[in-house]
Amino acid sequence: MPRRFLDFFFFPVGFPLPLSDCAGGETNFVDRDVCINRLVPSPSAAAIKHLNPFRRTLPGRSSVGVSVLSVPGQLVDPDASLIDLRFDSGADLSLISEGYYRSLPTPPPLKKGFKLKLLQLTSSETRVLGYVNTKIYLVNSQGQRISLDVEAYVVTGMTVPVLLGEDFHENYSLTVQRKLGYPTTIKIGSLPHLFTAVSTSRSLEARLVTRRKDKTRQRTSIGQVLRAKETVTIPAFSTKKVTVDGDLGTDKSWLVERSLVHLEGGSYLLVPSSLFESSNPVIPVSNPTHLPRILRKGELLANADSPEDILSADTPDARL
Repeated sequence: MPRRFLDFFFFPVGFPLPLSDCAGGETNFVDRDVCINRLVPSPSAAAIKHLNPFRRTLPGRSSVGVSVLSVPGQLVDPDASLIDLRFDSGADLSLISEGYYRSLPTPPPLKKGFKLKLLQLTSSETRVLGYVNTKIYLVNSQGQRISLDVEAYVVTGMTVPVLLGEDFHENYSLTVQRKLGYPTTIKIGSLPHLFTAVSTSRSLEARLVTRRKDKTRQRTSIGQVLRAKETVTIPAFSTKKVTVDGDLGTDKSWLVERSLVHLEGGSYLLVPSSLFESSNPVIPVSNPTHLPRILRKGELLANADSPEDILSADTPDARL
């Protein structure tokens, strides 16, 4: 076996390394950190190289068209109908909608987990029912069927069946491989398994932020989700006032969080930050594209919170 291999694997931490492994000597020994410092060159300001992005966008529109990835697969039963399994690292936990969970012929048993605080809830009645341990089934790029373990919380009020959050991404060391002009793939760690993924719009429920209760992240109110109360057409390059629906109470002020509304066909609308009163639930919605866009009744638009709670909260969330 070569000596370099022995030097690397059999010298314990804190023991001096042979200088031959660091600087070419044969008899002297050096400290491990000194060796590393010699092997890694010091950065030089003159050597900075700028890398241009592969994707170009119009100024101020870098986030337009950004979406989550989905892969067709099954949950619980490998013979069940295919559904879109959404991969979204913006959610801390993996989630299953209650409606889809109840539709399963043999749903896995619910277990009680941590008490969770859900931000950006779909309504004041949204709640966590518990969690399940089950499997998802996918087909890799070679046509082989793969099963993966998943722990997911069952949530009421979700409009997407399954969302695989950051916990799932970390459990399997998922990486996304992108190349312009080629399909996007998801890779599992260093294993030779690739899954072709497609972009899909990030629903408002898919942006759920889920955590155990934490003093640094608590808000004094949950907030509300706003939906279009009626179908409206917004002309090209125009902004239109849209009446919204939600559990807004009476004599209350609401602060709307800016958001991007994805429509069918890849088009989009913009909702800027704004204030409104529950007695007049109207918010501006902009169409920055060159064609008229139809906003359907019931479409999810944005989140709204009490401005007093946001502006007075001493937390990282206390910002517009």
